[in-house]
Amino acid sequence: MDKSDENRRYFQGLIFAVDSNKGNEDSNFYPYPLPIIPIMDWVKREIIRIEELATGGKGDPLVGEARVGGVLDHCRPAEYAPELLPGGTRTDLKELNVIQPNGPSFSVTDNSLVEWQKWRFRVSFNPREGAVLHDIWYDGRSVLYRLSFSEMTVPYADPRPPFHRKQAFDFGDGGLGHCCNNLQLGCDCLGVIKVRKQFHCVFTVSIH
Repeated sequence: MDKSDENRRYFQGLIFAVDSNKGNEDSNFYPYPLPIIPIMDWVKREIIRIEELATGGKGDPLVGEARVGGVLDHCRPAEYAPELLPGGTRTDLKELNVIQPNGPSFSVTDNSLVEWQKWRFRVSFNPREGAVLHDIWYDGRSVLYRLSFSEMTVPYADPRPPFHRKQAFDFGDGGLGHCCNNLQLGCDCLGVIKVRKQFHCVFTVSIH
C-alpha cells in the first residue's frame, strides 16, 4: 500500500500471458508479463484502479510508464519442463553410484519418529508450512519443541512504482505444502528414502 492510499486492505494482481500454442500444462506462465496491475479493495471486493508499468523492454524509462505497442516483443520464452527445452536436457553428466551395504544411518519408526546418531525428532507435514520438525532431542537433551518456516518473503528489488510493492509471501500466499512433489528413487535422489504413507511424500533422503 502506498502512503497516499487509505488505511484499507488492498491487493494487487500481477498478470502474465501464457503461450497456449505449446499445448502443455507445464509450460512456464511467467515469461510474458502484461503491463497492467489491477488494484482491488478487499473489503468492498472492487477494482479501485488499474496501474500501468514498465516491462523491461528497450527504451523503458525509469518511471512506471507502459510502452506503446509491442509491449511483449522483448520477451522470450524460458521453459523448465524437459520436453519443452529446445535442446533437451543435459547429456554431459556422468553417472553417480551410491552404495550402502549396511543400510542407512537413520531409522524411522511409528511413521514419523526419526532417529539419527544422537538426534531424535518427529516429522509432520501441513499445507502451509510443508515439513515441520517436532520434539527435537540431541543426546538425551530437549533442544526444540517445534521447528518450521513461518514465512518467506521475496522482494523483487525494483524501485520503480508499482514494483516497490511487488513481493511474494511464498508460504502464506501459496502454501509450501501445496508445492511439494513426490521424490523418485534413482531420479530425484539416491541411496535410501523413506515415504510417509499418510501424506505420500518423501521426507528424508540419505546418500551416504
